[in-house]
Amino acid sequence: MPPSRVFTKVIAPQLIRVTIPPLSNDFITMLKLTSLASVISLQELLARTQTLVASTFRFVEYFSAAAIYYLVLVSIFMVIQAQLERRFVWISQQTGGTSALSRVRQLAALR
Repeated sequence: MPPSRVFTKVIAPQLIRVTIPPLSNDFITMLKLTSLASVISLQELLARTQTLVASTFRFVEYFSAAAIYYLVLVSIFMVIQAQLERRFVWISQQTGGTSALSRVRQLAALR
């Protein structure tokens, strides 16, 4: 088998299964820790929120809206991560419902 086919059929699936959880967690952490540019005049979301709070003194409304915005973004990425992990899950058991140990016991009982 050529090396490119070995990589695509053997190495890449194992690589994807192992790397999806930490990469997704790092992406979500970076999303939480870094500044997000808001659509409104490309200012950071919390900086824009603080300026609106300073001018209107409505703390709860604006900070709640910013928190919901972050929560929605993070939730979307967490759902995507869960779907990716479910798609590339390790299959560790036989689909027939019998494990290797039970098959050995069945063979031993037949002898």
